[in-house]
Amino acid sequence: MKVLLLTDSLGAGGAERQLSLLCRSLQQKNIVVKVHSLDSGYFSKELRDCSIDLTVTERKGRYDIRPIYQISNIVGCFHPDVVHTWGWMSTFSVFLTCKLGKIPLIGSVRCAFASKMKRREILEKRLCDLVISNSIAGLDAYKVSSRKGRVVYNGFEIERVPSTECERYKDPVVVMTARMTPHKDWNCFADAIRLLQHKPGMERVRFIGIGDGPDMSRVTEYCRDLLQANILSLPGFLNEPMQEVCKSQVGVLVSTPGVHQEGTSNSILEYMGCRLPVVCSRSGGNLETVDDGKTGLLVAQGNPKELADAVERLCLDRDLAESMGKRGRQKLEHKYSVKRMTEKTIEVYTEML
Repeated sequence: MKVLLLTDSLGAGGAERQLSLLCRSLQQKNIVVKVHSLDSGYFSKELRDCSIDLTVTERKGRYDIRPIYQISNIVGCFHPDVVHTWGWMSTFSVFLTCKLGKIPLIGSVRCAFASKMKRREILEKRLCDLVISNSIAGLDAYKVSSRKGRVVYNGFEIERVPSTECERYKDPVVVMTARMTPHKDWNCFADAIRLLQHKPGMERVRFIGIGDGPDMSRVTEYCRDLLQANILSLPGFLNEPMQEVCKSQVGVLVSTPGVHQEGTSNSILEYMGCRLPVVCSRSGGNLETVDDGKTGLLVAQGNPKELADAVERLCLDRDLAESMGKRGRQKLEHKYSVKRMTEKTIEVYTEML
């Protein structure tokens, strides 16, 4: 089988990490894989290092239509059995070529929030023959029918967890790993820290926010008092955040209300892999990933008080935190393995053929 994967970007995001993981896993199954991206980025090097056939067409402006001709030529030379797109621009660029060539076109859903601004993404899903989502919530958000939609949960490489068990920090540490974009509610995270900093039993707790992005300067300014008080640290982007995650006690991920809802969050899977209890927004695919009260605690979006209460509970009750972390790791190994993700994706490809 020959599969062409088209993506809008190869930047340092969760979707791009999953794309890279899928390519490497398909290659190990003796499936011929080619990747074409409309932008380069962090994962370009990883794909090339793994001998994945990768080409890039850098768009020079909003109305640059060169990718359409480039992709048409790639399809004509590569002769894929299936085309799998990871972005609305990729889908629009290849749609006509697939239709004329009678090549199955599979789209992707990576989040569970379709705002009015995402009408083009909803239209894009309608152009595809099938749509793979990493959550049931994603199919619902994009109005993809059960006839057309398939759920394939993200995979997580257990090998990313340090081979020797990390020692937790001496003082409790709460970590949030996320891109600094409007989608992630860094303000809520900071406000929750402010509510906790003077509470009894929380004096020694420290917080780490791992990630960068277009909002980094704004987030840094908003958190200036916490940074100066040495309660919060913002180390920026880390090539491998697992070294910090595995030494923490609680993993947090909150999304901005009215702007974003997670599909299957890679950050949450990283927390589960390191046996951390999860505190995350009660929305989207988080309801499928985290079992409230068993592997973590779900909180309302945009509610720093509820977030602070959940974090405090897990920091002060170590036995509860450890039991949730262990159950989270068990769920991860069962439901979010790379093997399961790869096999389910191949099933969808085979179905199309």
